[in-house]
Amino acid sequence: LIVLTENQGHPLKQAIFAFKARAQASINRLIPEPQAALLSGILLGNDNGLATVLNDAFRNTGMTHIIAISGFNIAILIGIFIGLAEPALGKRGGVVAAIVGVTLYTILVGASASVVRAALMGSLYLIGSRWFGRPNFAYAALFLASLIMTLLNPHTLWDVGFQLSFSATLGLILYADPLTRHSRRWLGARLGQRSANWLIGLLGEAVIVTIAAQILTQPLIVAYFGQLSLISLPANIVILPAQPGVMIWGGLATLTGMAIPAIGQLFAWVAWLFLWYTTTLVRFFADIPGSAVSLQLNTAGIIAIYALIFAITWLAKQEPEQRARLWSKLRQNQGRRIAYGGSALAAVLTLGWGMTQPDGQLHVTFFDVGQGDAIFIQTPSGHQILVDGGYYPNI
Repeated sequence: LIVLTENQGHPLKQAIFAFKARAQASINRLIPEPQAALLSGILLGNDNGLATVLNDAFRNTGMTHIIAISGFNIAILIGIFIGLAEPALGKRGGVVAAIVGVTLYTILVGASASVVRAALMGSLYLIGSRWFGRPNFAYAALFLASLIMTLLNPHTLWDVGFQLSFSATLGLILYADPLTRHSRRWLGARLGQRSANWLIGLLGEAVIVTIAAQILTQPLIVAYFGQLSLISLPANIVILPAQPGVMIWGGLATLTGMAIPAIGQLFAWVAWLFLWYTTTLVRFFADIPGSAVSLQLNTAGIIAIYALIFAITWLAKQEPEQRARLWSKLRQNQGRRIAYGGSALAAVLTLGWGMTQPDGQLHVTFFDVGQGDAIFIQTPSGHQILVDGGYYPNI
């Protein structure tokens, strides 16, 4: 192998890759494993360094959004940046700080298409809902961005990353502010307003943002990955408050370690405590029996779940008097309405059952998995066989 030339690439990309390599070396030098691999995944997007056992623990607890850069991850980052900047800079200053922070983070982790898409959607949400204070503008901006992406590449509509990013951002628009208001009101009635404000501040917007995004992303995660984490919510509530510490102290350790290793080591010890806390609790929750269950959803099931979610959302947004009138109408002719509802449910279940039945033909599909071709076989009786799943040993 003969190197013909060097340093002929794009200057900006060259600088970014060089900085990322130096940052990775700084992390490896200052922090032991497995905490170093976790920090690399969070700060640099290098999520292939975690041991298989620990990676499985993150997946079983529903905490992979910490290390997998996606719309879910960007949603958490937005919550962290807003929570850190808004008290000092005000509402609009927090928006600017969050957009700048997310943009820099996007560049740092490589600015792949999925990350850029998630950052764009998250930034549009901030501009619409927080800068202008108009949630309807956020809806328009989100759907406009999605329309442009789809027009540029129609296949985007079927991309898992796009669907998760869109769902996470829509969840933020629909649920983040109402969750904050209701949480503060509910806690204030039981603990007093001062304690409620303190607790909301302690949990931070990261937890509320995560819950808001999870409402609409969870059905897709179950549908695509066939697994439902039963302890995801408590795990997020306990683990997420430590993530600002991971990012702040880990970032300080990484940056100062690149210039002055001795000072970087001081910051690294603090960062290690937050990282150790994260990995220890992830393992603890993953070891709980029944923490994750296998669950399969077909297209009909996904449609039914989202229809229920949006029906409840629409009902919750109505005025109390309107809800009372709707409930009164539902109670009238209750038997007929139950019959209609039962018929609709039976139709959905029948459709879902029919869509999952084999068609009596043999299907053989070849597709690229990065290091060769995989073969997916569907027999006439409905059995499925995958030959050579590629890089991932668990497939």
